[in-house]
Amino acid sequence: MNRLGLGTRMDPSSSDSAERTHPEDEPTQELGAAEVRRLRKIVHDLNNVITSLLASGHVLRQELSPTDSLQEVAVDIETAGQRASELTLQIRQMLRGSTVPRSALPVPGLLHGSETILLVEDEPSVKRTIARILKGAGYEVLQAADGAEALTIAEGYTQKIHLLLTDYLMPGVTGDELAREVKAKRPDIRVLLMSGYLGNRADQQLSAGNAALLPKPFTASSLMARVREALDARHALPLA
Repeated sequence: MNRLGLGTRMDPSSSDSAERTHPEDEPTQELGAAEVRRLRKIVHDLNNVITSLLASGHVLRQELSPTDSLQEVAVDIETAGQRASELTLQIRQMLRGSTVPRSALPVPGLLHGSETILLVEDEPSVKRTIARILKGAGYEVLQAADGAEALTIAEGYTQKIHLLLTDYLMPGVTGDELAREVKAKRPDIRVLLMSGYLGNRADQQLSAGNAALLPKPFTASSLMARVREALDARHALPLA
């Protein structure tokens, strides 16, 4: 004990050094299957939150005048969302032991359109923000909270629906299952799946490039680029 009442500095090699006193630094046993599934679900929910954060920052920037002092706040929101998306990407890579394609990459400008899009998303804040971005870009947006509502819209809407933009993991039905049912009624509709979950078939298809997928979290720019890409593709990509 020194005269200030503090302990003397310990030798770094000592077993009592600070580096060895934190429980989180100690090796732990491998996560079991249940823990991995739980962690994947947490990351899925985080990706929904981050997607809403990124898109909301973009919407705020677009609606503020260039000289508004809140522009800096909007940029900070998007920057925080980008950083958070990088962290969840690292978790996904650790869980899968492989590289997950990035979607939150800046794309120059927004790609506008006038087509009709059926948006299916069970997370209200995410659905609301995506719809706002799409409408702001000129698209007609039909909104559904689940597969059943989406099918009702697909059956009852009398005009052409150009694109089904649906979340992959939803209560009751997966996005690709919903897509097959909608395509049975509207064979020419294009499909773009959004996936914030990992370890499922959506991620496998994404890695293999076998389907039109948009991994969460994503920015407004990457959303618009992937939507335009799906609409303009000469042939629809297979769902399986």
